[in-house]
Amino acid sequence: MDGKEYSATAHFAAARFEARDVAEARALFERIVADPDVPDLDRSMMSVNLATVLTSVGAREAEVEAAYDHAIELERRWMRGFAAEHKVAWLVGVGRHWEAREMLVQLRDQPWLRFDERDRIDTNLATLA
Repeated sequence: MDGKEYSATAHFAAARFEARDVAEARALFERIVADPDVPDLDRSMMSVNLATVLTSVGAREAEVEAAYDHAIELERRWMRGFAAEHKVAWLVGVGRHWEAREMLVQLRDQPWLRFDERDRIDTNLATLA
């Protein structure tokens, strides 16, 4: 998949989700996530989108969590925390506050965080305390 096809597929998947065609949105996001030609950070973002789709249809927690974990795995080597922070929000939403806090503490210790990211994490940690 090249950049134009990626962009078109991602936008179409989002449109299908907004139109409540969840099965099609899920299939499209899964296709992007599985494509090794798509850059890691783009696949990570699409895996977060997949987790959102799965949450919206009441998928099992393990399935949603696997999508978030895959996104985190894809972004980690590029020193990013976007997917991790989205998983934290999901964990809070499903009542797993202690796991959310633990993830934030681990993320806060990353030396590559910008100051604004550290501040946001500190604020979220204070909220969870």
